[in-house]
Amino acid sequence: MLTVIAVAALTIRVVYVLVIARGLPLGTDSTWYLLVSGPLSDGRGFLNPSQFFSGHVVATAGYPPGYPTFLALVTRLVGSGRDTFTVAGALMGTITVVLTGCIGRRLAGSAVGLVAAALAALYPMLIAVDGSLMSETLSIPLLYAAVFVAITAMDRPGYWRWALVGLLLGLVALTRADAVVTVVVLVGACALALPTPLRTRVLTAGVTLGVVALVVLPWVVRNDQRVGEPTVATISSSATIAGANCASTYSGSLKGYWDFDCMDAARQNTLGEARWTRFARTQGIDYATGHIAEVPLVVAVRELRLLGLYDPIGQMKLETIESRSRTWLTIGWVVWLPIMVLGAFGLPALVRIRRRAVPLLAVIGSTVLVVAASYGNQRFRTAIEPAVLVAAALTLTRWIPALSRRIEARVDDAPDHRAV
Repeated sequence: MLTVIAVAALTIRVVYVLVIARGLPLGTDSTWYLLVSGPLSDGRGFLNPSQFFSGHVVATAGYPPGYPTFLALVTRLVGSGRDTFTVAGALMGTITVVLTGCIGRRLAGSAVGLVAAALAALYPMLIAVDGSLMSETLSIPLLYAAVFVAITAMDRPGYWRWALVGLLLGLVALTRADAVVTVVVLVGACALALPTPLRTRVLTAGVTLGVVALVVLPWVVRNDQRVGEPTVATISSSATIAGANCASTYSGSLKGYWDFDCMDAARQNTLGEARWTRFARTQGIDYATGHIAEVPLVVAVRELRLLGLYDPIGQMKLETIESRSRTWLTIGWVVWLPIMVLGAFGLPALVRIRRRAVPLLAVIGSTVLVVAASYGNQRFRTAIEPAVLVAAALTLTRWIPALSRRIEARVDDAPDHRAV
């Protein structure tokens, strides 16, 4: 049955990317990924796209390397072009559907797994990821592959399983810079929850984080040598900090969101990537520390934006710049509201599963922390939506049989008015 759901999910996604998403304008991030993947597929490395097309070869670490590497690999194996990339994204989205089903089955049985997979196959916000040409296309299946292996390792501990978790989490960190929070929270929570002696827990965390470091470190060293900044990403990380911490995002219509005008992007051409990165990061941190009394309220608004509960109409208008149509975002928001409620009812059931559910719960907790430290965007919610769908499936598989029994009981208790 899971195979049937996967085929349906792939069909839906291919139709979406080739029909609905094809004409949508690309956002800044998507355009950067596409431009960088071209020279990369030719073996020229990660080059600053604006400088490259001006005839200059300048190394960049503007965004994490995972997604442009994925696009470059698709180019080498199949070919380039928006349709090719988005169909590849549809395949990755289908993997997410399968993983969601496998996680649900592992945690609570076949019924929960199939319902979770079916919900993921039809869920509009996950479908939108596949046509957006954004890093979530790759980071979400990698993250939930890590979660699935971690759930298995919680039941059957083994250092090789935790090494595999570390490998997958390292790839996630190379796809989204903010995933470092997820890595730390997930590994730490799992180590604490393991039913093993303290020494074994410490070794488990050490093996997992050690493999993460082995995966990420070569890229960080390369950035230090070639760009002058030892980081996973320069522009994306600093732009997030600067754009989320300024006057316009601490009050007014952009409160809790992000403002392009606050990052002073024009200075990048004169300062260079590394110096601008430090400048923008310092600017954002200085503003936040200088307005520390306002931070709790701003953080609360960020979390409400994540959940689609703060100025949803205005939020959807802001998010149309990210390769998504306003109509599709509206559909996604309408579907999200009941899923959020069902997920909230299913969350206690996840908690009662205890040890095995820790990796899934850690993803939810880490996303809340990431949004608190950055800004509120419904796109960031994609990281937790497969987990919420599993929780919603737990609720549905409990409620539907109970409702069916109540209806049958009422029918049985109803008086028989047939003539005798």
